[in-house]
Order: sequence, then C-alpha cells, then structure tokens
Amino acid sequence: MLKFFSFFVSLSFFASAKTNWQKLKINLEFNLALTIVKSTTLARVKIAILARVKEQLLL
Repeated sequence: MLKFFSFFVSLSFFASAKTNWQKLKINLEFNLALTIVKSTTLARVKIAILARVKEQLLL
C-alpha cells in the first residue's frame, strides 16, 4: 500500500516538474525511497523466517 502511494505521489510530482533536472532529482529520490522500502520489507521477511526456524528448533 505504501509503495503504491509513494508511486502515485511520485507520478504527480513528475508530471508537474518543469525542468529535466527536477524530473531527474524526483526520480532519484523516488528510487531511493523505493529501495529503502524494499530493503526493510526484505529484512522483515528474513526476521520472520529466522523466528520460525528458531521455533521449530526449540520444539
């Protein structure tokens, strides 16, 4: 949901940007934000998997 919202906001800014530099800057910021979101999601998935493995080992 957050990714979709960020993408939508990015598109609206991208459409209203007047110069190529503004477009490039916004695009880079959006890519960075998306990378951060992806990496935190991946970290959460890894933690969840590790927690399940640990539970199985303890049982």
